Amino acid sequence: MIGVNAAVAAMGGVRPLARAIGISNVSILGWKRVPAERVLKLEEITGVDRTILRPDLYPLEDYRRHHHK
Repeated sequence: MIGVNAAVAAMGGVRPLARAIGISNVSILGWKRVPAERVLKLEEITGVDRTILRPDLYPLEDYRRHHHK
């Protein structure tokens, strides 16, 4: 839920986030975690790093190892 909350906060609420990605507010309110297929788009529009949005898919150490050589 941390990733969802971070994305919502970055956009100033559920409604602006939902509008930005073209889905309903209710859809976002139903997320327990950011859907895998939405992580990269949310990172792009919110500025919240993928390691926060879905740490199970993008562990911080793996990300650092592959992107900061």
